[in-house]
Amino acid sequence: MHNEIINSDVHSTDTHGFSEVVAAISGLVGLDFRPRLASIHKRQLYSINAVHTYKELGYKIVPDYRINHEHIEEHWDEILRFVCTIKLGYEKGSNLFRRLNSYSRLNPLHKALKDLGRIYSTLYILKYIDQPEIPQSVEEVLSKVEHANKFAKAITLGNNQDFNWATQYEQHLAAGCKRLIMNAINYYNLLLLSEKVHACQNQEEKNDLLSLIARSSTHTWQHINLQGEFDFTENEELPKFDMSAILNSAL
Repeated sequence: MHNEIINSDVHSTDTHGFSEVVAAISGLVGLDFRPRLASIHKRQLYSINAVHTYKELGYKIVPDYRINHEHIEEHWDEILRFVCTIKLGYEKGSNLFRRLNSYSRLNPLHKALKDLGRIYSTLYILKYIDQPEIPQSVEEVLSKVEHANKFAKAITLGNNQDFNWATQYEQHLAAGCKRLIMNAINYYNLLLLSEKVHACQNQEEKNDLLSLIARSSTHTWQHINLQGEFDFTENEELPKFDMSAILNSAL
């Protein structure tokens, strides 16, 4: 919610990351929650009005159940307080969700959020079925996430990719080193791609390459010897990137 670098209005997750409560809060803070739902055709649909209303109108797709709309109205102030606490940065959403999940499922706020989330989820399921570009975008995002996880696993050599350090300081140090190597490889890949873009002979070739890059990921490490030694000292004999040309081509 308060990332100064990445401002995202869409969030995708796998089936295990979905819940009605998360759908409710995401909708209220203006975040388009797009989970990948297993067996989506078996998911239940909900409505605000009575189910028979839609049957009488002759709808081909009708809801299975009606939500408790009155219960949402009764606890609306608590819902807004919960959302504003996240939106204004008074508390992290993860901490609030952790506290909420520790309560009984009979907690009034939890039940109200769940009912509200069922409406958001129903709308999402209908759009998911009706608009093929939505499931396509979800698959693309999650494929990149899974590829990034494989990238992080490849960087962590030895110990079966486990962090076996005893102290928290050592664990943070190891995690920081991993991020540094990952960022260095990403930066190198971006420079390689930028050089390729600069070398394009015409605008059509450049557009084709940019389109291909947009559909791929810089989390690529097959060309990197991860078990070798890295020398960061200055060496005039090694080839260097033409940064002026790369920056000018970006402009």
